[in-house]
Amino acid sequence: MIKRSKTLLLLCLGALTLASTLSGSAAVANSLIDQAYAAGTIDRETALLYQVYEAVTPSALPAQYLGSAGGVTCGAPAAIAALDAVDESSEEFGQRLAKALQRPILDESLVSPGGHFRIHYAISGRDAVDLTDEDANDIPDYVDRVAAALDSTWILEIDLLGYRQPPSDGGAGGGDEYDVYIIDYGGTNFYGTTTSLAPGATTAPSFLQIDNDYTNPGYGTSSACNGARGARGLDAMRVTVAHEFFHAVQFAYYQTKPHEVWWQESSATWMEEVAYPEVDDYLIYLCSFLLDNSRSLDSGRAGRDNHIYGATVFPHFLDQRYGRQVIRQIWEEHAMWANADLSNFDRVLRTPDYPGGLEDAVGEFGVWNYFTGHRHRPQFYAEGDRWPVITVGPSGTAVETSVTDSGRLDHLTSAYFRMEPNLRAGGVFIETELGQRTRWQRRLALVNGDTVIVAKSEARDPLQILDWDSYDEVVTVLTNTDFIGLGFDYEIRADYDPQLTDRQAPLALALNSSYPNPLQLGQDSAARLPFDLNLASFNTRLSIFSFDGQLVRLFDLGRRAPGTYQDVSWDGRNQYGDFVGSGIYYYVLEADGNRATKRLAVVRDQ
Repeated sequence: MIKRSKTLLLLCLGALTLASTLSGSAAVANSLIDQAYAAGTIDRETALLYQVYEAVTPSALPAQYLGSAGGVTCGAPAAIAALDAVDESSEEFGQRLAKALQRPILDESLVSPGGHFRIHYAISGRDAVDLTDEDANDIPDYVDRVAAALDSTWILEIDLLGYRQPPSDGGAGGGDEYDVYIIDYGGTNFYGTTTSLAPGATTAPSFLQIDNDYTNPGYGTSSACNGARGARGLDAMRVTVAHEFFHAVQFAYYQTKPHEVWWQESSATWMEEVAYPEVDDYLIYLCSFLLDNSRSLDSGRAGRDNHIYGATVFPHFLDQRYGRQVIRQIWEEHAMWANADLSNFDRVLRTPDYPGGLEDAVGEFGVWNYFTGHRHRPQFYAEGDRWPVITVGPSGTAVETSVTDSGRLDHLTSAYFRMEPNLRAGGVFIETELGQRTRWQRRLALVNGDTVIVAKSEARDPLQILDWDSYDEVVTVLTNTDFIGLGFDYEIRADYDPQLTDRQAPLALALNSSYPNPLQLGQDSAARLPFDLNLASFNTRLSIFSFDGQLVRLFDLGRRAPGTYQDVSWDGRNQYGDFVGSGIYYYVLEADGNRATKRLAVVRDQ
């Protein structure tokens, strides 16, 4: 009989809906198994077993319960819930559960060309693969493609990225190779499962199960919030192999506990993108993290929601900010301490290469998470323009004299306070009120077009921003950097002050003399066209006209605060990129209907 202390850890790729644990909690909607249990049609032990069948042995699940999860689901919660119930259940239940968690029995096997994998499959019956064999090598093409994906994954994860090989199972699957079983997940729509063979141990051998075609309706569904579509067919197989094999690799370092699974799943989801960046299956999980950014980074459990998969945002950040090797270094730290505590992350990130530790990393992570979707800027996430936009609290638009916001943050989360100066001259005075027994960081993001200046300041100190009308947005990012804890109070207040400026506005709208004048094409690179604005201008243009009034070139300068500008220059070319002829040209400044005009001579070498 399986004891609770021998909890079997199962990990799998993603959950679009939740599977009920049936351990005293309310049933999850749209689950046929839960509905049958609630109606008294089946008892609790049977319901638990059916959920395990659905996740691990779908052929054993009665047909009327197929599709009970309502979408692509994860097998971990069902198995863990059932194993947790063993000690208080019948002996028959324990025996049936142990049988359900055994390796699949399939008639055919193939060693991959690279020699690292033994692939088990069927050519008849429920689990049969498509028998198409276009290359006439007596191996179904789907199996060949699985073998190629597995070998490619080994080369990436072991040979190139330097991760440890999965522990050996001693030939239990028929040889020394790592065992992969191709089964039909049927109406359950599971992507795949990695099963530990040494539950409770620090490290463990394992085996994989993947689907035999990935064509069921549950594959390739769209995310409701951002329209991202999950992978189907061969693409789904490939990202599943990359994800699940990374779990097998993780078991060579440390077999995490259920409360630590967020890092296991988020980094495996990141590995999908490393292996197959063109598939982008990870996008379907991002809404559950970015649109729920008040939850702690390390919150979430397998099967309860997609937060642990959406948390792939964090390894994406670590990869792009610190370098890809940092993910492996964190797993090596887990192995050293035989746990997945957040202090391991801090030690890796508190070195000469990364001196700020986890606190600085999470503080900067909060800033990066602001710049997604339509807010994306090039210096942040590589594909951030395709990501959902996080929720931002009350924002000031410089109409109000004061703007305030308050709330509560869990550990390792950020709040955002956004203001739009709208060219209103002056500045703001920002104050925060924070709990004294908690750690905080504050960063200010000053946004002007594609340029973002990020400045870190002491979170509890008052802060002045002069001449804020130089920016399109002023964003305060407040991050709680404690490693544990929930519901930390914060309050932030911004007071507008038109006197917060060190800039003297010009007395009048003016175009200043261009230089050089004349502009000699072929000798001078460009003529600078300086100008003064005495008032803010929302629509600012500088145009070049020929002597007969034809438009030659137009510079749309957008919104401009009062000041003296010398950032516009003309290289003597027209709007088609051709050099103009010698002669007299006019340059005209227009600022919200006001105009100023000057003349410029051009000399062209013949």
